[in-house]
Amino acid sequence: MKRLILLPFLAASLVIGNTGIGSAQFPIQTKGTLMSLTIEQNGTIRSNNGTLIGNIQQDGTVRNANGSIVGNIQQDGTVRDYDGYILGNIHSNGTLRNANDYIVGNVQQDGTVRDADGYVVNGVNGRKGAIVYFFFKKLWKN
Repeated sequence: MKRLILLPFLAASLVIGNTGIGSAQFPIQTKGTLMSLTIEQNGTIRSNNGTLIGNIQQDGTVRNANGSIVGNIQQDGTVRDYDGYILGNIHSNGTLRNANDYIVGNVQQDGTVRDADGYVVNGVNGRKGAIVYFFFKKLWKN
């Protein structure tokens, strides 16, 4: 299960098309614990205390901190786990859908990320941040 949860964390660092956001930092609430992630320009993801979480390679391969492959992000925005199961997708229009094809959020032209209810997700900007925020949040609740 940890590998499944880790993939969306790392998905944020992949540049889908040419829509990368560079560095970003944002909070994620995880079962009562607030953690902060930093997404570095090179695809490295670190926790708020600097611990390496993993990275995304330019080809979409997602690796955990130990270097093991935990999934991939395809050019069309599909996020898959290490077994090839689809976790969700970010469409070219900015819509984020989970594996059941439910809309879980949207990335607007200016990079603003909104949840399914239309509320702005503070601290999250752009497609990479949105992928991590929504897919990680969805998996953690399950």
